[in-house]
Amino acid sequence: MLRFVRRKKKGVKAPILAYHWFEVPEEREKSPARRFGISEALFEAELLYLKGRGFESVSLESVRSALLGEGKLPKRAVVLTFDDATQDFKHKAFPLLQKHGFGATVFAVTAHVGGENVWDQASGEPVRKCLTWDEILELGKAGIQFGSHSHTHRNLTMLSNEALWKELDVSKRILEEKLGKNPVFFAYPYGAFNERVKQAVREAGYAGSCALSLVLSDCISSDLYSLRRVLVKSGESFFRFRLRFRLGKLPHRN
Repeated sequence: MLRFVRRKKKGVKAPILAYHWFEVPEEREKSPARRFGISEALFEAELLYLKGRGFESVSLESVRSALLGEGKLPKRAVVLTFDDATQDFKHKAFPLLQKHGFGATVFAVTAHVGGENVWDQASGEPVRKCLTWDEILELGKAGIQFGSHSHTHRNLTMLSNEALWKELDVSKRILEEKLGKNPVFFAYPYGAFNERVKQAVREAGYAGSCALSLVLSDCISSDLYSLRRVLVKSGESFFRFRLRFRLGKLPHRN
């Protein structure tokens, strides 16, 4: 009689959640990309969901170490990330993270620290203020990790090799100088990348990089320079959140 043995998938199972900004009710209908916003109530409900099921937040550095065989993660590990480094992270996300005992990584657009989300305004998005360097340093002292979201938030796949390198290298050098930390992690603007961009991020000396689960293939592929992230969307049901969170548990590989 033939017996089939189900092999366990190897890799590091640590879902990575991706957030952007918090909704301002009176601006919601003006936002072409409103699905990227989230309410404080929904964010806290998701933190309670994770906390109630015993998940512990870990850093991207810990995920990297586990992928390289240099460390182990808790049985139920989760990574929380925020793109763009807008001011609402400090005033809305951070207090709730502290309240429920979670950490996070924030990806900053270095040319616009202390400025505004000019890369979004061109498409009609409302003005959102970005964190200042003083605020970033203050949050860093409180345990929040910071990484690069490029220098000016351009679609890296559309750039020449020279322009691509500038986006990566300038941002990395600024962050390392300001934070005194080397190396840092990267998150692809708009979730857009290809093999050329991945290789450039690797050669620029980043510790790893984060992608977004935008299409089905993104849910399957995940390695150190395209770590799968579950995009948290505005107004989605908890059923859909739990479903995509389960997809986020698929293993990452070095």
